[in-house]
Amino acid sequence: MTKESRPQLLVDISVKITSDAKGGYAFHYAGDFCKPNGDLDFSGGDARKKAIRIVFSIADGSLAGVKFQAKGDNAFWIAEKCKTGPDGCPQGPYCGDQFTGVTTLAKGAKLQLIDKNDDGKLYRYMLRFDLNGALVIHDPDNQNGGHD
Repeated sequence: MTKESRPQLLVDISVKITSDAKGGYAFHYAGDFCKPNGDLDFSGGDARKKAIRIVFSIADGSLAGVKFQAKGDNAFWIAEKCKTGPDGCPQGPYCGDQFTGVTTLAKGAKLQLIDKNDDGKLYRYMLRFDLNGALVIHDPDNQNGGHD
């Protein structure tokens, strides 16, 4: 089976963005293959041997006015965890072919992408939001499955 013909699994993930007690932001994720902190693990179970279509949605109860950055490559940054910057975060938009089709949808309420999920690498991803003109970011981990 070629990478192009691999079955695809749809994974819907909601992210709730609220204010925290320190004047910053709190993030809570919900969905299959997802921990509440946003870490994703596609290395086993139903995700194994499948490409993953990820759809992030801003959850009800999030801060008023929050949306994903308008351009997909501004809303989603990702890098191999071993290649992140000194702060442990991706340093810019993704360059490569493991993650494709990054698109912001529904006037910024959703973000969609395809993860080929076939390299077995650990990534750090960053979701980038707009909150009434201010940039808000969050950067969990993504564990890809590998070849058999």
